[in-house]
Amino acid sequence: MSCGIVRKALLFSLILGLSSLCGFAQPRAWNSVKALASGTEIRVDGPRAGVIRGTVAEVTDDSLVIDSGSGRQSLSVQEVRRVSVKERGHRGRNTLIGLGIGAGVGLLFGALGDANCGGNCVVPKNFGKEALPPVFGGVGALVGVVIPTGGWRQIYKQ
Repeated sequence: MSCGIVRKALLFSLILGLSSLCGFAQPRAWNSVKALASGTEIRVDGPRAGVIRGTVAEVTDDSLVIDSGSGRQSLSVQEVRRVSVKERGHRGRNTLIGLGIGAGVGLLFGALGDANCGGNCVVPKNFGKEALPPVFGGVGALVGVVIPTGGWRQIYKQ
């Protein structure tokens, strides 16, 4: 077998593999909507009613029933352009990550400040390593709280 044939076969299999991965990345199957539990928070884009936000009441092979602020609405599969599900937020995780990063940066700056202090400093020894980690950790935790989390994940597109 020549080297050119092997290269072409490898290239073909790589392209085939990538195209199949891209196909899985695009949500299309109504089965993903049918798998939603009753009460799941969703956002539906449809031509007739625009965007509807609410919770799943019922899903069948040919319709979707949503409990929204304006009451119960029923849409046929043909009317549904997109369905997105509300993602769970990670505010607590982000807060802890911000706290850890901030405390680490504070410790680094405190250690650098303490190392640059000869013997004639105004502040006590190791003051930077003791004072800066809680301050920077608090700032990092605050940033972690403020970062937006959650959002919408599309599970169906017509």
